[in-house]
Amino acid sequence: MLINKLETMEHIVKKNKNLRWDGWDILDLKKSEAARTSPNGIRINNEWYLHRRYLLGNKGWDIPNKYRS
Repeated sequence: MLINKLETMEHIVKKNKNLRWDGWDILDLKKSEAARTSPNGIRINNEWYLHRRYLLGNKGWDIPNKYRS
């Protein structure tokens, strides 16, 4: 699903506790101990998460349909 309005993306991030802003990108986080050794692992506030990053492109953010508002 392509989101091309900042207000819409802000609403989606606010509504989904596993989404977080990182600059203009969106992080999709899932808490997991397996993240310690995963290439998709990231440590935030002393906790490990698997993450997927959705970058802002020329046409907006391309995020999965499960986040449809």
